[in-house]
Amino acid sequence: MGKGALSLGRAARRIAVAALLVAVSVIPMFSAGTTFAQNATPVGEETPAATATTAPESFDPATATHEQVIAQGLAIFDVAPAIWRVVEISVPGEADAESLTGDVAFGLQLTGVSVIRNDVTSKRALIEPGEAYFYSGGDPYTTRAGGSGGSTIWMIEYVAADATDEDAGGTVIYKTDAIEEFPSGARDLELVRNTLFPDEAAPLPAHEGSALILVTSGTVIASAGGGVSALNAGSGLLLPGTVTLTNNGDAVATYVVVTIGSAVNTPGLDDEVAPDATEETTEEATAETEMTPGPTETPTDDRDRDGLTDAEESDLGTDPAKADTDDDGLNDRLERDYTDPLKPDTDGDGVTDGDEELIFGTDPNDANSKP
Repeated sequence: MGKGALSLGRAARRIAVAALLVAVSVIPMFSAGTTFAQNATPVGEETPAATATTAPESFDPATATHEQVIAQGLAIFDVAPAIWRVVEISVPGEADAESLTGDVAFGLQLTGVSVIRNDVTSKRALIEPGEAYFYSGGDPYTTRAGGSGGSTIWMIEYVAADATDEDAGGTVIYKTDAIEEFPSGARDLELVRNTLFPDEAAPLPAHEGSALILVTSGTVIASAGGGVSALNAGSGLLLPGTVTLTNNGDAVATYVVVTIGSAVNTPGLDDEVAPDATEETTEEATAETEMTPGPTETPTDDRDRDGLTDAEESDLGTDPAKADTDDDGLNDRLERDYTDPLKPDTDGDGVTDGDEELIFGTDPNDANSKP
């Protein structure tokens, strides 16, 4: 996915996703401008009073859970190394809002109200504080402030590790270290919200690879093995494996977690990529052995790691430095024998090839087969 920075979605597009908005109860938010720390508590910030959430009358910390998936979509992580970046943005009013195309992102509303429109489908959503929205990579969106007051949103973005921050569209408040490898294939990507009452503990939500936690109120203790990190409101941390999250304080603590879930089968595409378990597997292994370079040979060149050599991309007319030349969510290798890698909408029905395959399940080669 994207090589550039994302301003409410500004980055080069590498991912196809299904946008899903889920409304949730209001999260006690902290003031705008809070600065994240990778492994430490921010300096000079006070934890806000947790007045919006109260513990239930009967509460068993050993069995209760308050997790809610507040936004969800499908994503293919095809750029590495990459990072998660959080940008705090003052959402423009209707007169100044622009249609912007970027990489996959979650929008988490902090203050005010935002109206988000997918400029491909013209479908709109309104999100209030504590609600979130999933931005599909590659689709253009217009995001504007709703109502007469101001609007502040966090954009939690997947971008290339070398993405510059000049065009982020706001204040970059957190970036993870470079992640060398993400889980392969189409993945279920979720933004999970949870609340911890005093003395309550919860496991980090199930995930593959690493999960990103962002604390939005109170204090959360993250512990794994012998390691312990205290995260106050405004802190973020990238967490691999099994982690226990604990609230040892007297106030309610809330946080959100970006999780990468299980692989999602894509009929027609996964079958093409995955070799048959018998004869095709043997033939592929033989071909790979034959292509292994000797001491004086040059390895096959595939700069963008999309499964096509630079020479093959030259013959096709695709970009050897870009895994998805036409930005439709399907990489060039998949499109070579299936759709047109130079056309984001092969059948010209107004819906991109990636959205037809990964979201709607329609045929990207048939204009009569569309949502």
